[in-house]
Amino acid sequence: MQLTLQRYLFDEKYTLGRLYSGNHLICETLEPPSSHLNKFNPVKLILKAKADGKRAIPKGVYEVVMAYSPRFSKRYPRLKSVPCFEGILIHPGNHPSDTKGCILSGWSRWPGTVTGSAVATAEIIGIAERAAAWGEKLTLKVVEEHYERSEYFNECA
Repeated sequence: MQLTLQRYLFDEKYTLGRLYSGNHLICETLEPPSSHLNKFNPVKLILKAKADGKRAIPKGVYEVVMAYSPRFSKRYPRLKSVPCFEGILIHPGNHPSDTKGCILSGWSRWPGTVTGSAVATAEIIGIAERAAAWGEKLTLKVVEEHYERSEYFNECA
């Protein structure tokens, strides 16, 4: 089973997206600003983007598993094998300050904010737990709708 996170609004302080299962909209998402990189960019480039501040994970396809979070003392969907990132979760939160690179789920009411995050996250947890119970691999495909060319592309050799 595959979920798709389609990023659509890019700000210097956050990135908004929509999370889908097939054609079904699950919720909106809030992440740190995107550097518009993908998981196949050189590690050096991804690390430079991260050094400039909190950044959203690179575009790509990632396996999602349920994992215990010591920070939250609860199990949340966790992305595996994200280059140069560790512990990337899908968890509740409302503002850019609530994420350190993770994906916040909810409904966008104002730019840079999501609401109803606990309910949206519970739905995603249900999807992840059903996939695990059925023995299905769950993946998240992260894509970007439109974006300005990033200065980080200029450093790719």
